[in-house]
Amino acid sequence: MAIILIGVVLIMPYYGSQNSAMSITSYVRSDVQFACSYLSAGVMKNETPYSYLNSILSAYGPVDIVFQNMSYSSGSNVSISVKLVSSNWVPPQLEREIRNFVVSDLLSRRILGGSLTSPTYNGKPFVLNVSVVIE
Repeated sequence: MAIILIGVVLIMPYYGSQNSAMSITSYVRSDVQFACSYLSAGVMKNETPYSYLNSILSAYGPVDIVFQNMSYSSGSNVSISVKLVSSNWVPPQLEREIRNFVVSDLLSRRILGGSLTSPTYNGKPFVLNVSVVIE
């Protein structure tokens, strides 16, 4: 019985941290992919999180952009970097507005805490870096 209890004590923190990492990356990936589809379609919705993307659509029209990859790191903060690809010119504020859309959506669903300018995840500062590469 004691061996089983020791095994549970040793494994559970590792499992919990891995599960937490998979959860936040899944949420971010889903939101980023949705933002790319939303911007490519060019159809606006008048709802709160979409206002960040609507500013791009109203100024520039549809934007052809696709999700390429993302990376996750955790230490004193939780950091996710997302790389998007476009074959055309993109508005200079696109990276910031996609980041704001994702953070705003995750705040509204209570996945993140804090605020748009200083979000947190599981009590740690959350950093989302979005970059667009023209290929």
